[in-house]
Amino acid sequence: MKLLREYIRVLVEQEQGSKGSLVVVDVQPEYESNTPFDIGDMLRTAAEDYSRVLFLFNGEDTLGMVSEFELKNFYLEKLDYDEELFDDLLSKSTFFDKGYGFFRDVMDSSVCFDRASIVKIVKHMIDNDIRDIRDLEEEDIESIGVSELLIDDLEDYGFWIPDLEDELPVWNGSDLAGGARNECMAEVEILGAAQGLNFNHVDRFIYEGDNRYTETLTEAAAFRHKGSSNYFRVDLPGIGYAQGGQHLRFPDCQSDVDALMKTPEFIKAKENFEANNTTKDMMQDEDGNYFMKEVPAKFRPRFYDIANAWIYDEENRGKGHGKEIYKAFIDKAVEYSRSYGGVFIGAHHCTIGSGTSPEARRVWASLAREYNSSGDVIFIGL
Repeated sequence: MKLLREYIRVLVEQEQGSKGSLVVVDVQPEYESNTPFDIGDMLRTAAEDYSRVLFLFNGEDTLGMVSEFELKNFYLEKLDYDEELFDDLLSKSTFFDKGYGFFRDVMDSSVCFDRASIVKIVKHMIDNDIRDIRDLEEEDIESIGVSELLIDDLEDYGFWIPDLEDELPVWNGSDLAGGARNECMAEVEILGAAQGLNFNHVDRFIYEGDNRYTETLTEAAAFRHKGSSNYFRVDLPGIGYAQGGQHLRFPDCQSDVDALMKTPEFIKAKENFEANNTTKDMMQDEDGNYFMKEVPAKFRPRFYDIANAWIYDEENRGKGHGKEIYKAFIDKAVEYSRSYGGVFIGAHHCTIGSGTSPEARRVWASLAREYNSSGDVIFIGL
């Protein structure tokens, strides 16, 4: 089926004399402030110069971000509501909610795996139909030949082969736009490289973002931070770290989330957000004509879990460093969530039902006394 689709694509491109295919990564409302280029210009180029376009995005189903419908509304707005051009763009476009963070734990880890090594790991997993890095055996690691990859560390990594694996080969050789170059886009290219694919950068329509292989200091000089709003890590040099990322919800702590949603802090944050923020929805009148209507924005606080935390030296345990590091993580999650009006932060077991040690639970119990909390979940209104 993939070969047939590729054959049809080539025939269409030859007939139309177009530049071919374009893959756009994460050009969406949440990252608009990162884009130095005019999004409307990029969309017009996509509509006029390409025979087909793949829009990859971090969406509602995977991360609680923009829905496909909302993303299309966003693009219509950026095209100055030129419905003819918008319809032409949609007629040649595919939208794929790719999710995020499938390789980020290894990209962002303290070991600092280089890109070539990550490609080796991904290729081995694809070739051997291994979906999750935690399923690797000792002989797999020996076969991969990446010395930094240790069997004892596998449980610490969130690293899996995404569904995008099935879609991406059809777009081999496409131009590539969006970003961030060394973050979301790097994940797509790593997956492609492991599958023997290649893409051509359209530099004028790429935003840079962070360098995935260097650390940046946070405002709190003692802590180091690396990563992005979707997955990040805070380090207290020589002492320990905490890392985690964004989720759609906390399925195993839903009762705690429900309890927090009844608290005065949550209710006040919701009222403030909806009173001061609006969005535009596409509506249809009684004659069937579409128009944009400004409506109150939906209050959708972010969810972050602390997936892993560690104090390196046993002599430094029991001295309050763990709580200090957790607070630094919470502060960073708050910073990333300001435009959303609120944030839930929870223990790792809230996402998968396990993975929170007795030591970590003691830290959460201590934090619960200082924040608006229920169980191992806290809510902060912004």
